Amino acid sequence: MRIPEIVHIGGLPYIVTRVPPSTLGEQREGFISYREQGIPLVDADTDYAKITFLHECLHGMLEALGLTEANQDERLVDGLAHQLYQLLEDNPQLLAQGGEDPEPDDTEGEAS
Repeated sequence: MRIPEIVHIGGLPYIVTRVPPSTLGEQREGFISYREQGIPLVDADTDYAKITFLHECLHGMLEALGLTEANQDERLVDGLAHQLYQLLEDNPQLLAQGGEDPEPDDTEGEAS
């Protein structure tokens, strides 16, 4: 997974910027600004930065859906971000380029 420079959430473009940790304050890895349509993230090339990116995107999606209570539940958003990251890491075919489905493997027909 690669963190893009621009991500579209709920039909709106958000500019993703990398900033020094001191810009965001202690214990903060990133945030989403709905008004500025931006997602500043700590400038790090780590798995945790990718999870933080997904975390902020989930906030944007919940905001776009009008799910205010869920959007304020950091435990829920963080848990979903970690699970989504793991899903994408464990199943790279989900991010594969191209219009065709990957070849079926030997597990075809097993229950999902």
